[in-house]
Amino acid sequence: MTNTNLIYTTCGYNINWFSIILILVDSLKKYSSPINFDFLIICDDNMESFIKNYFESQDNKNKYSNLNIIIHNVGINSSKPDIASINKLRIFDYKFIDNYKKILFIDGDIISTFNISTIFDLNTDDNIMYVYKERNNINDHNNLFWGLRNYTAKDISDFKKNNIYPFNCGLFHFNNTIEIKSDFLNILNMIDTHKGEYFYEQSFMNIYFNKKGNVNYTIFTDDNYKMFPDLNQKYLNKIIHFCDFEDTNKLTKMNNYIKQHLDVIHIFDTRKEMLKFYSKQLVSPIIAEIGIFKGDFLQFLYENCDASKINAIDLFQGITQSGNEDGNFVIHYDMNKSYNELKEKYKDTIVTLHKSDSSTFLNTLNDNYYDIIYIDGDHSYNGVKKDLIASYNKIKNNGYIMGHDYEMNMKKANHHYDFGTKQAVDEFCVNYNQKILAKAYDGCVSFCIKINK
Repeated sequence: MTNTNLIYTTCGYNINWFSIILILVDSLKKYSSPINFDFLIICDDNMESFIKNYFESQDNKNKYSNLNIIIHNVGINSSKPDIASINKLRIFDYKFIDNYKKILFIDGDIISTFNISTIFDLNTDDNIMYVYKERNNINDHNNLFWGLRNYTAKDISDFKKNNIYPFNCGLFHFNNTIEIKSDFLNILNMIDTHKGEYFYEQSFMNIYFNKKGNVNYTIFTDDNYKMFPDLNQKYLNKIIHFCDFEDTNKLTKMNNYIKQHLDVIHIFDTRKEMLKFYSKQLVSPIIAEIGIFKGDFLQFLYENCDASKINAIDLFQGITQSGNEDGNFVIHYDMNKSYNELKEKYKDTIVTLHKSDSSTFLNTLNDNYYDIIYIDGDHSYNGVKKDLIASYNKIKNNGYIMGHDYEMNMKKANHHYDFGTKQAVDEFCVNYNQKILAKAYDGCVSFCIKINK
């Protein structure tokens, strides 16, 4: 195993829940980068073969090649959904659990447009359960959703004094410690001896961790987590929990939400907004810009994208003409002069100039090197095609290939230009099974493809 972080979920009682889990997995794969975690599915005994066979088919091996998916059979078959929910507490039965330092549980009925990978980069304390504060009213502890209706007046008083609130158990994070393992075993023992009503595992986890007082609400907040989503609203950078729908129509609701909101092309007003947005989804990205001209856009990348390295690639030969991002204010410039000016400007920085044909230079690098490649060089069909093919090999999985001059936005452009960019990009998407994720509507429109290898 290459990761020390683990995300896990559970599939019990009804194998149809597996279809919902696949939506979660696909969203993690799409929106989390870099993939710095393994993914574990805890399942019932009668589901193990089905789930393993699914992921071991050749098509799905390729589809999920960048995600280490593990199946753990708990050795029982859940008789009811509430019994199946308790399996999340059996995580320490997994024989390789000690390989992981940080662990995150996510319910299957979640779509995450938030970059989950960033959670594992946070500094977290041992023996603390990081949870989402579902209610702000202390008296809600007495509801069966978050307890067993057996709190004393002193319990409620202590909760109020220590700011302890009811939390949701669809999402929680913890460091892997002996004490947390003991906590989970204690809760399982509590469940075994309980007689009476309860609300899934959530009643018991709230009782235990709230009385112990080791809960923290700083990681999962309203800024990144949304329960009970409005199906008519698009949530970006959110962990979206579809917990308010019956299981019989949850799959339909989640699929419809994806089709309505997440399969559409994201729209940005400018390429600067687009680059800044997607670079923030990455950690210290390595960026290449193809086609530099005077270096105005290079300066933006340098100042705004938190890059660890930028390769600026251009022939840097002869007199070249170019306009701004809208195709306006066209000027001619001596590219030898540009090279010398930029080389001096970025001396001893993360920016390196490469005086070369772009595809030739890219082919000298190791594959899967860049996080972002922005193409704005040779605008002919053949030129863009060459750059796209070379870029595909050098971009990391879940990295971004972007480029300028895909089409025209005549609300900003004063002149119409006929480039070969659109034909080359559209053919690339078909041939490499990719799709345009976003467009930026300067006068000369930019495209963005999130690469799925």
